Amino acid sequence: MDAATDNQTSHDEFLASIEIVGADGARADIKELVGRASELFDDDSAHARCEQLFERLSADAGNRIALESVVVLALARPDVVGRLRLPLAQEGRRLAVLLERGGDAQRAQSVLELLLARFPSDRAVERDLSGLMRRNGNLARLVERHLSRADECVRDGRRDEAVRWLREVLMLDPQRRDVARMIRDLNYADTERRGAWRKGLKAAGVSLLCLSALSGVVWREIDIDERFERIPQAPEGDLNAMQARLSALDEIVDQSPLWMGLFRVSRERSGLREKVERLRAERAEEQARLQQARGLATTLAESQYSLARLAAQQYRFDEMRQHLESALSYAPADWKEREQIERELAALDERDAARSASSKGDRP
Repeated sequence: MDAATDNQTSHDEFLASIEIVGADGARADIKELVGRASELFDDDSAHARCEQLFERLSADAGNRIALESVVVLALARPDVVGRLRLPLAQEGRRLAVLLERGGDAQRAQSVLELLLARFPSDRAVERDLSGLMRRNGNLARLVERHLSRADECVRDGRRDEAVRWLREVLMLDPQRRDVARMIRDLNYADTERRGAWRKGLKAAGVSLLCLSALSGVVWREIDIDERFERIPQAPEGDLNAMQARLSALDEIVDQSPLWMGLFRVSRERSGLREKVERLRAERAEEQARLQQARGLATTLAESQYSLARLAAQQYRFDEMRQHLESALSYAPADWKEREQIERELAALDERDAARSASSKGDRP
């Protein structure tokens, strides 16, 4: 048996070991599987195996073992992700859902932890991992993760984000007085800076009021109040309306820095800006998710089209038809190859019709 055959056998044995359940009812730790795969497979062999697994997934998208094998190989050999255009974060999250539904929450958590180590800024993976740990009672470990994130934000000067992580900790463990103190200290530091600015503003306002006629000030305040009241309200979730109101508030503040209602508007403006940023982030995340889904659909369609062309070269036209139809079912509506595939299917229909007519004409 040569070296290539040895490698083939060892690869088969490794992939088979992924679904083996031990006497204790457990399977091999997924982190250990990733480590073993990185030693056992090179980029080319991992790429070839993933393509084989894609065929299984194209026939059964819910095949958990095939999906887990793809994720393990992709985590072990990162170059495969680019070559296959595989949305690894999205597929890993889908695997975690399947594992949790199958009663293996610990394995699902391991998958998400590996993904987060690979994609530390992926908020969707972070959210899935937090939700899974919360559902399975891993509160101590989840609290530790949130505290670590908060500490990182403080070091980077992102105080507002640090406060949000600390509030998450308080929601999980309301008895953490030390966390409440940290939130108070962070808020006090920001309040102190804003307080110094407001004091200077008030001093300038007093000087101007002393030099201005009382009637002029009163009419000016009334005019600004009316402008503020005329600004359309922004329904929650309506990004365009929220941006329009925020722009109008910014304009009032820029034009009227000494307005008596400035503090109220500044507070609303700060909250509205935070909501707009959060909504933009959510929509960007949704757009990224759709792009990832489109990438996977295109990859599957291209794979089926490649198999169809291979079947055509070998004159297996029934198999070619199946792959072409599968490619159309996976492909996005604007996929560049869609029209070509439809023409090839029409040609197959014409071929079958001609053969059927010829067969009937040959009968006595």
